This record gives sequence, C-alpha cells and structure tokens, in this order.
Amino acid sequence: MIMERNECNSGRSKEIKHNQESEEKSPTAGCPLPAASSQRNGALSWFVVQSKPREEERALHYLEEKGFDTYLPRIEVVSVRKFNNVKSEKPLFPGYLFCRFTKEDDILAQVRW
Repeated sequence: MIMERNECNSGRSKEIKHNQESEEKSPTAGCPLPAASSQRNGALSWFVVQSKPREEERALHYLEEKGFDTYLPRIEVVSVRKFNNVKSEKPLFPGYLFCRFTKEDDILAQVRW
C-alpha cells in the first residue's frame, strides 16, 4: 500500500491510499484544481510587460511592429493650465502594458529590448 500526501490550492492536505496492483488513482481527485494549463497547449496568454519610465507608447509601438497583440489602458486626465482645462490621456498603469504571446524562450527574447 502506498500513501501519498496531496495539497490542494485551499491549503488543506489529504492522504490518498491505494494498492500498487489496483488501477492508478489521480492524486488530485476531488481537489478543486483548474484544468490543464493552456500554456502547455501553446495557446496565447496575456502577460504584463514592464517598460522604461514614461516609455509605454514606445514599447507599445515596438511590440506592435513585431506582430504582438498589445493593450495599453489609458485614462483621461483633466489638468488646469493658465486658467484653461486641458484634457490628456495618460497610462492607467504607468510603466506597464499588456502583451499576448506564448511563453517560449525565443519570444521572450523579442519582448525584452
């Protein structure tokens, strides 16, 4: 008889007993774990990319030229200059943007610049 200890995401642990001759039971049976990761299938996922300070637009342009799906959330900011209200758009998360790609070494090299 083999005893295994399995820890779920919830932090609880449980012991699973099974015979070596019997059919193999999954150690995660009954555990609320997500299905297999989409990364294993080569699917695209969204990642946060850190850019140089105040260079989000430049990084966005560079990544779009390379063919990546990118997203830079912006917020409209109203500031007062010489008694006039001036509207401008600024990044919602300064220094960060979102990019969609697979996590492979050759692609990561293109994202780092």
